[in-house]
Amino acid sequence: MVINFLGNFTNIDELEKEMSCVEYNIANHVILVIISVGKTVVISESCHMVREESKILVNNLQKLQLRHPVRSGVLLLLQQFSTQVSQNAIHFTAFGFFSVNLSFLYTFIASSVTYVIILIQFRLN
Repeated sequence: MVINFLGNFTNIDELEKEMSCVEYNIANHVILVIISVGKTVVISESCHMVREESKILVNNLQKLQLRHPVRSGVLLLLQQFSTQVSQNAIHFTAFGFFSVNLSFLYTFIASSVTYVIILIQFRLN
């Protein structure tokens, strides 16, 4: 069903004639869920990577302050920047409603799988 939908994706009019309305709607919803999950994976992984890179940045700044001889003005700026990055943790939210991180990704995938299972159960009845 889904393979048929993907194979004929270029000619939607013939696809609607071949499949029943319910099959077409289920296939359409499954494809939309897969696209949404893909976008969410990319966004969540990007946010996670930025957060991990900020932790690495703090460590590198501290190592730079300890090991390399630098001028006092530059050292002061490095210390201020290091303090600012370490004390103000980076996190991403969707307008302050929820955090966008890997736990959001897992919740989103679980909800999407539940939605697909419910669609399949309605089709079997």
